[in-house]
Amino acid sequence: NVECVSACLSTQIPQAPGAGYAFKLDGEDRVSVAYFGDGAASEGDALTALNFAAVFGSQTLFICRNNGFAISTDVKDQFIGDGIAARGPAFGVPSVRVDGNDLVAVYLATQEARRLA
Repeated sequence: NVECVSACLSTQIPQAPGAGYAFKLDGEDRVSVAYFGDGAASEGDALTALNFAAVFGSQTLFICRNNGFAISTDVKDQFIGDGIAARGPAFGVPSVRVDGNDLVAVYLATQEARRLA
């Protein structure tokens, strides 16, 4: 017997801007948050979610945990350019790169992102 071994990447990301847009329509002071890894950032769902959030002003934070390996693929083999944070401005989404090991920096960046959302 052969079993399929798979990991679905980024399928949850488009749901976050949908929820964030609902919060906007209802006038709620809430945001939706999508947490994902660098591998998911290379999937089409992530780009679709960023575009939806930008076009509709969805109250959404996108937080990518980049450990440098998408399951087993080094980031050098995934994309060319200045990392994942550089993709946000292409969609009109303010972005910042933060050292995930610096708890204070992550807190402050998240606080500012929440203010902007």
